[in-house]
Amino acid sequence: VDLLKKIDAERREEKNKDKKDADDAFNNLDYEEPMYLEYLEGLLNLAMNKPRKALPLLEKVQKKNPNNVQVATSIAQIHLLRKNFKFAENQYITALAVDDRSTSAHYGLGLTFLRQNKLNEAVDEFLIALEQDFFQVQIHYHLGEALAKLELWEDAVNAFRVAVRISPGMTKAHKWLVDIYQNKLNLANEAQESIAFLESNIKGDIIVCTGLDNCSHEEFIAILEKGGVSV
Repeated sequence: VDLLKKIDAERREEKNKDKKDADDAFNNLDYEEPMYLEYLEGLLNLAMNKPRKALPLLEKVQKKNPNNVQVATSIAQIHLLRKNFKFAENQYITALAVDDRSTSAHYGLGLTFLRQNKLNEAVDEFLIALEQDFFQVQIHYHLGEALAKLELWEDAVNAFRVAVRISPGMTKAHKWLVDIYQNKLNLANEAQESIAFLESNIKGDIIVCTGLDNCSHEEFIAILEKGGVSV
């Protein structure tokens, strides 16, 4: 927070020197300097896995600056993490009302639809997002996931293959490819590349843990060790 205050103070000084050339981070003529600090603090708390602290800060900023896409998508991200899908959906739609070409908003809305099993809507949003930024590997992966759930196996394979071409180490995409080739398309030979990758890179058990709300990395490690998990 002290660093943010320092940044804010420096920015105020720069703006006072030349108001005409000052950048408005919110593209809003009614922009107020104090909101910039709260905006950064909200993003910082979100990055530090403290969504409870981040959410009220970002919501306060949004009231003053309703046309900021990143604020809306950040709020939506918090709701999506908490599985408040309707709230997340509303925020992504708010962002798209400001910028209908926002890759992050279309992707986030697609992910929200996917988690609600609205598969056709999810596919549509992922495709729109990829039109804006084709090389976002996570979008290809989640497109593949939605297509697989629709049992469009060949289309799903295409999406997962693009994902592993962009990110060859994407284990979860390789696992999907093996499963579809072996169990859905009866193309065991096609699965060999992904099988070879998994056999050479996956050794032993992998435990995937999600962070706890408002819990630091050190606290989370301590909780795992207390529960008998070797970290």
